[in-house]
Amino acid sequence: MTMDDAVRTGGSAWAARDAVRAAPLWLRIAFPALLLALIVTMMGLPQLLRTVAVRPYIPIANMTGQVSGTYVSTSGGLAKLYPYPERLGSFPPGAAVAAPATVLRVRARQLSEQRLYYLTTYAGQHPVPVAYKTIDRHTLELLPAARLAPGEYVITAARDSADAAFDYFYFRVR
Repeated sequence: MTMDDAVRTGGSAWAARDAVRAAPLWLRIAFPALLLALIVTMMGLPQLLRTVAVRPYIPIANMTGQVSGTYVSTSGGLAKLYPYPERLGSFPPGAAVAAPATVLRVRARQLSEQRLYYLTTYAGQHPVPVAYKTIDRHTLELLPAARLAPGEYVITAARDSADAAFDYFYFRVR
C-alpha cells in the first residue's frame, strides 16, 4: 500500500508510515539530505552575496556615454563608484581615493529631490555640508563646503528606480 492509497482509503497514520518505510532506502536518505542542503544554502546565501569581492570603483576617462552612476574626481581622473544596496559593516578595501577638493557627481535617468543625495563620514556618519549644483536634468554635483579631511566617506543617493531605496558609495581621502 502506498501513502496515497492509505490517505485515499482513510487509512491510519500507521499505514502511511508503512508506506514511507516501503520507499527505497536511497530515497529515504537522499530526500532529507537534499532538503537540508537547500535550507542551509538559502540561509547562508544572503551572507555569501554580501562577502563577494567586487571592485569598489572603475576608473573612467570622462563622462561621455555615462548614463547613470556616482563619480568622484581622483588624481588619475574620474572614478565611477560601485553602488552598495545597504550600508556596509566594514569599509570596502580598495575604495577609490578622491582628491581633497573633490567634486562628487551623480548621474541618473531621473534625479530625485536634492535632499535625497548627501555625504557623510563613514566612521561617525556625520553629515558633511555640501552645496548642490544641477548641471542638467540628469546630473547633480555635490560640492563640499570645505576641502575634505583625510578619512573615509559615504555618498548616500536615491536609487535610480521606482522602489524609493538608497544606494551607498564609498571612497576615501588621503
